[in-house]
Formats: sequence, C-alpha cells, structure tokens
Amino acid sequence: MHDAPSVSFPVGRCVWCHRLVLALWCAGVVCALAVGWWARQPWALLGLVLIFGLGGAVYFALQSWPSGRLLWRSGVPAPVRGWWWQTDEQGPTESVTELLVLADLQSGMLLALRLSTKRRLTLWVRRAHAPLHWQALRQAIWFHAGEGAA
Repeated sequence: MHDAPSVSFPVGRCVWCHRLVLALWCAGVVCALAVGWWARQPWALLGLVLIFGLGGAVYFALQSWPSGRLLWRSGVPAPVRGWWWQTDEQGPTESVTELLVLADLQSGMLLALRLSTKRRLTLWVRRAHAPLHWQALRQAIWFHAGEGAA
C-alpha cells in the first residue's frame, strides 16, 4: 500500500468560532437584560456584568487560537517522517507525537495535536486555506490518524 504524499497545509484562526461566540454572547446579553427588566433587582446587574466578562474572556481566548502550518512528511528516513507543526513560515518545527480528528465536516476538520514539548493544540483546518492541498491533507490525516513523528 502506498503512503500518503507529503503535504504542508496552512492553519488559520477559526472564523465561524468567532461568529458563534458573538451570537451566543449577544443572546446572553439580551437574556440578562430581559431578566433584569423583569426582576428589577440589583442582582440582575451582576448577571449582565458576568456575561460581559465571560464574553471578553472567550474573545481573548479565541485571539490566541494557534495559526501556522501542519506538515506531513513521507518518503524520508524515520527521524524526519511524520507529523510536524510550524508556528510561522520561518519558525522552527516541532514534532507532533499524536494527531486526533475531533470532527470532520468534509470542508473543515477540528484536530487535536500533542507536540513533543507536551504542549497540546486544537486546530481548525479548512479547505479554503489551501484548496489544492486539501485532498492530500485529508488522505494523510486519515491514513495516519493517531500517529505522530516516527
């Protein structure tokens, strides 16, 4: 059986995550305002403050969503073969010890990586980031799911 081809795929921030969080946050604000108006109690203001604080915390968490390149290297000797993560074009690569598929929506995939530095990343990869390499990436992911660097 043939191995999956080598592929380098850009990973960006999750666009729909921002929209989903914004929609949920707006719904929470509307609910808190409705309860505050209905109850006319000072504690209702606390709920509104908590929702604003939670929305800000989630916003800043989404801003730190990782971006870089996910690489599958095949056809090379064992120390170099496998999954790799690169934080930017010129940055160093870190070997991926484990790659798991959390969700596959055909045009996008939610992946969990464990790096050799014991750091964990959750990535959202989308076909729109590199349409010409999407099939090669999917083939490498499903052919070697659960594997990392050899």
